[in-house]
Amino acid sequence: MQENFTEIPNSKLQIKKGEWTDDSAMALALADSLLSCHGFDPRDQMQRYHRWTFTDTGYCSSRPTAFGFGQTFLKALLDSEKHDTPYPGNINPRRPGNGSLMRLAPIPIYFFNDLEQTVEYAGLSSQVTHGHPDSVYGTRLFARIIHHALKGQEKAELLQQPPEPEAPELTPSPFRPLPEKYRDKPMEAIDGTFFAAQSLEAALWCFTQTDTFKDAIRLAVSLGGDTDSTAAVCGQVA
Repeated sequence: MQENFTEIPNSKLQIKKGEWTDDSAMALALADSLLSCHGFDPRDQMQRYHRWTFTDTGYCSSRPTAFGFGQTFLKALLDSEKHDTPYPGNINPRRPGNGSLMRLAPIPIYFFNDLEQTVEYAGLSSQVTHGHPDSVYGTRLFARIIHHALKGQEKAELLQQPPEPEAPELTPSPFRPLPEKYRDKPMEAIDGTFFAAQSLEAALWCFTQTDTFKDAIRLAVSLGGDTDSTAAVCGQVA
């Protein structure tokens, strides 16, 4: 990866230096909602995601129009409008996406003083667009990790976080990340995909293998695949 690139080679989006993608755009919209509503409001969040996606105002975007969002996110927006609900319940069993992980940081920041609220609202923030149990599970687990990082917990302790306890509404799944299993994997066994479990595993693996923010992000990008999301997830804790 060149130091002074202007565009990322082979990127279908041709991202220019300084531009952010859908990951950061949704994080900005989520933060905007929390501040404007003085708390968690799923309808307002959905409205802001809708505004970012379907208008040409450049709201929260680095370009005049939105780009980079996935099928799960788009279908959730359309279903929400069709059924007038902030939790459209769009659960495709084959697409437990990472969209709620890559935008998560505003939740643990806003609810900094309350771990229980942080985890609860993290899960609900996932259900706004990514209702698959694996997505919700991973988002709740990652919210706990970010919370403890913000509280100043040392890196070694962060990496010893136990798996997120099963919430009553979540069914068991073999695809959820278990911290004790990813740390010693070789790089070739790490897969930076858009699936929630693999995305979180890849991001945390990059965090474990490096000692600086810059190195963590470089490693996340070097994995290939859904690079902006792996780097966005990793960056929140790094």
